[in-house]
Amino acid sequence: MRMFYPAYIFDTEWDEVVQFVEESLCENEVCKEKVRKNLHPDVHILKKGSIGVDDIREIKKSVLYKPIEGRKSIFILETKGLNIYAQNALLKILEEPPSYVCFILWGSPFSLLNTVRSRAILFHGKREREDVSEFVQVLQQHDLKQYMKLADKLAEIEDKDKILRLIESATLEMCRSDIHQGCLQAKDRVATCLNKFFSHIKNYNINKKLFWLSLFLKLYEELGNEGSVG
Repeated sequence: MRMFYPAYIFDTEWDEVVQFVEESLCENEVCKEKVRKNLHPDVHILKKGSIGVDDIREIKKSVLYKPIEGRKSIFILETKGLNIYAQNALLKILEEPPSYVCFILWGSPFSLLNTVRSRAILFHGKREREDVSEFVQVLQQHDLKQYMKLADKLAEIEDKDKILRLIESATLEMCRSDIHQGCLQAKDRVATCLNKFFSHIKNYNINKKLFWLSLFLKLYEELGNEGSVG
């Protein structure tokens, strides 16, 4: 069984959400089958184009009731349907949820308020985790040839939200590990550069190939001859 946090954001395929719920709630195949068929009484799924304040009010009523079969009640909401008013209403629940309640927000985190995102643990899909790992590894090598090779590969990503998530995740990853003092300044410059380009692609429509080439050339310039930042 998994340890529960009050809220998660799953920027993944739906199957990964289902797998997480199964591993979190179930100890036998009968329970897992109920989750897959959306028949489990402790799993509440709200997947629709528009989720408003009235929907959140109903959820607030539902969280007052303890789980029927398991130790947790799980509420799954699709992020793209949550308007700002619904998010603000949901925020009040996320701040002090009952101990037996877990929320899963499924979809892109970029439609969510920062206050909502800060109260949840973010999960990326398997493919995106691999892209982030490769991105960070290449940054740490400080090799212009590898930069250009990765730029060609990343230029194939059409989804702007995915590009934003990749840059954000790489920035967090670059700042996460403990490193010796000599690398700190270089790492800070990488994070600053990534954040700048993050803002640029978020607010403007630009050529993806030129974007990645510009980003990597800027990173190479920022790091100078200092070499690895990892």
